[in-house]
Amino acid sequence: TLGALVRRTIRSRATTTPASVADEAPWLALQGDVEDFPLSWLLQVMKYDSRTAAIGIRTDTEHGAIYLENGDAVHAQIRGGIKGEDALRRMLQWRKGRFTVQPDARPRERTIETSIMHLLLNQAVETDHVEAGIFGAVSPDT
Repeated sequence: TLGALVRRTIRSRATTTPASVADEAPWLALQGDVEDFPLSWLLQVMKYDSRTAAIGIRTDTEHGAIYLENGDAVHAQIRGGIKGEDALRRMLQWRKGRFTVQPDARPRERTIETSIMHLLLNQAVETDHVEAGIFGAVSPDT
């Protein structure tokens, strides 16, 4: 579970990071690479564990944040002004980058009302259609 991963990360940081640095950033409980831990996986784990947190994501060219309350996405934004479900969908397409999780962070605004599992399912279907070359295809019966 996410709890075990967080505990393992904290133990690892405690053995490899000077105590003064670890004490200065106690909120950084989990970090990783999107290639190793895709955002869709991370969001499912956070939902399963009913976590409240902020996930910051940085690529070479973009950065954004996803806020969760009890495992559900309630706000997402990307630098440049994209917010809500559009921002979340765009970040779910990022295949490279780094993420950090800040436990118990809460957003100043709420821009997402749809359940995270519904959003993830829709994103997976859309990705499958794009990869299969059928996105936007018209069936012969229409």
